[in-house]
Amino acid sequence: MEQRQQKPVVAGRYRLLEEIGRGNMGKVFRVEHLATGETFALKVLGSHAGADAAVIERFKREARTPALIKSDNVVKVIDADVAPELGGAPFLVMELLDGVDLEQYLTHLGKLPPLEV
Repeated sequence: MEQRQQKPVVAGRYRLLEEIGRGNMGKVFRVEHLATGETFALKVLGSHAGADAAVIERFKREARTPALIKSDNVVKVIDADVAPELGGAPFLVMELLDGVDLEQYLTHLGKLPPLEV
């Protein structure tokens, strides 16, 4: 019988399900909270960026700023920590939004009318 490999767990509470994005600062994963079963987006700072103090400060600001804005139009940050399982890399956990990638949307439709923006 084939044994299923367990997916990694970050910070003892988030099971990595799949990579859903990647950028200059790091990667974004769909994760499942082990206690609640909820799915979230986990953004982890890449090891190359982690050595730069300015990048780390920007990452921390990204975690704090949404908490200051109460709006349905701003993603909610759920958690922020460092992950020993990822070499001590800082990470953010955010609500997972349904929708389409804005860059792909604009590539497909072109310039948006002001009212839609």
